[in-house]
Amino acid sequence: MNFETLIGDSIFFIYLFTAISVISFERFSTKEIISIIYIFTYGISFNSQLDKKILLVCMIFTLFIYEEYLTTSETEKKDFFYRIIYKVIDFLYLYVCRYKILIVCVAIGLRSYTFNRFVQRVFPESVHLFVAEHETLVMTVPSAVMLCLAVHWMLTDYVQMNTFKWVFSKIKKYPYYKCPFSDPEKKEQFCRRMELIADIEDRTFFMRTKSYHFWSYENAKALWKTKKKNIVVSRQPDNSNRLKCLFATFKRSVQRIWHALPNGLNQRCKGACRVLNFMEWFFRSTKNIVKRLICTFKLIVNNVIYVWVYLYSRCKIIGKKVFRYLSRGHSTIEMQTIRILFYKRGLLLGNPIVRNEKKRIRICKSVYKIRCMIERKIFEVIYSGMVFKSLKHYLGINQITNLDYFRYYIVYLYLHVVQTNVNGKKYRPASEYFEEADVSEWSMEKIFVAGLGLCSRAITPQRIQRYDSIVKKYNLSIDEIYRLCDWDK
Repeated sequence: MNFETLIGDSIFFIYLFTAISVISFERFSTKEIISIIYIFTYGISFNSQLDKKILLVCMIFTLFIYEEYLTTSETEKKDFFYRIIYKVIDFLYLYVCRYKILIVCVAIGLRSYTFNRFVQRVFPESVHLFVAEHETLVMTVPSAVMLCLAVHWMLTDYVQMNTFKWVFSKIKKYPYYKCPFSDPEKKEQFCRRMELIADIEDRTFFMRTKSYHFWSYENAKALWKTKKKNIVVSRQPDNSNRLKCLFATFKRSVQRIWHALPNGLNQRCKGACRVLNFMEWFFRSTKNIVKRLICTFKLIVNNVIYVWVYLYSRCKIIGKKVFRYLSRGHSTIEMQTIRILFYKRGLLLGNPIVRNEKKRIRICKSVYKIRCMIERKIFEVIYSGMVFKSLKHYLGINQITNLDYFRYYIVYLYLHVVQTNVNGKKYRPASEYFEEADVSEWSMEKIFVAGLGLCSRAITPQRIQRYDSIVKKYNLSIDEIYRLCDWDK
C-alpha cells in the first residue's frame, strides 16, 4: 500500500501535511506563519470540488493545535493553561482580535456554494445571473481584497504583546514564598499594608473571592454593599393620611348641613334646581371635556419632549461614562496587573476622541482608538481570571499548600509591576519608592502616598481629603503625608 492509496482524496491529510511543512520553517515568525496558512487556504479554495466549510474547519483546527500546543515561542503557556476551556478562549481572542481570522473566513465564504444559494434565495433571478456571469468581479476580487487587508492589518498591527515566556519570568522574580506568611507578626503587618493599597485602588478587592474582573456578579454585589452603607435615607413626613382626614371631615360637615334643612324646603329646592342643575351639568361637562382634551394634548406633548430630552441626556451621560471607562478606570487590581504585564506596545490611554485634525483623519483615528480600547478591556476581563486561576493552580501543584493569602500576593505582585508618580518623579515599579527591602517594614504613610500616585495624577490636598476615611481607618499621620509630598500644612 503506497502513500497515495493511504491518504486517498482526504483533504484533511493534504492540508495537515502542507501546514506542517509551513510551520517547520523556523525563520518565520508566528504572524508570518499564520499569514502563509491564510494565503494557502484561500488558494486551494479555488478548487470547486472542495467543500469550503470543511476547508475552514481544517484551517481553524490546524491553527488551534499550532497556537496552543506546537508553537515554540509559547511553551510556558502550554503548561500554564491547564484547562481546555482556557486554551479555547485564548485561541478565540488571539485570532479574532489580533490575527483577523473572521475576515479570512468571510473572504473564503464568498467563494462557497452556500453564498451562491444565499444569492439565489434572497435576490431576484437577474442578480443571480449577473453574479454567475461576472463571478470574478463579484466574488473573487472582493474576497482577495479582504484577504490582503486581513494579512496587512495583522502584520502591521500597532499593538504588540509580550510573550508568555517573558510574563512568566517576570512573575517568577517575585515568588509567593517571598511574602512573609510564615511569620505571624510580619504577616499581620504585611496584610495590613496590602489592605491599604486595595482600599485606595480597588475597595471591593478582598470582598471578591472567586472573580478577578469588574464585570462579574460578585463585584456588582460587593459594590452594592459598599454603596448601601453610604446611602443616607432622608425621611420626609407623609401627608397623604392628613389629606384623607381633612377630606373626610369636610364630607361629614356637608352631610350634616343638608340633613339639618326642613323637609319641604329640601324638596322645593330639589324641584326648582333640576333645570338649573341640568344646564349647569351640560355646560360643566362640555367645559370639562374641552379641558380634558387640552390637558391630554399638553400632557402628550410634554411627555414626548420630556422623554426625548431624558433619552438624549442619558445617552450623552452613558457615552461619556463609556469613554471614561474605556480611557481609564473601573479596572480591578488583577486587570491592571495583567494589562501592565502583557502589553508591550499600543496601550492607548486617555480620551479616545481625536481632535484638531481633518474630519476624515479624526474619524479614522477615533474609531481605531476606540477599537483598540475595547479589545484591551476584553483582554483584561478574559485573561485576568484565566491567568490568576492558573497561577493559583500552578502554585498548588508546586508544593505550596497554604494559599489562603493568595489575594494578598496579587497586591504584592501588583506593587512590583505598576508605576507610581510622587512629587513629579516616576517610580517603575512602585516598590522602588520604598527604601526597605522587606514589605512588612514599609511606612504606612509612604504606601498611602504611593497609592495616590498610581493613577499618574498629581497628589493634591483635595485628593487626600477625599480619602479621609482611609486615613482615619489606618491612623495615618497627616503631617507625615504632607512632609512626603513636600507641603506645608
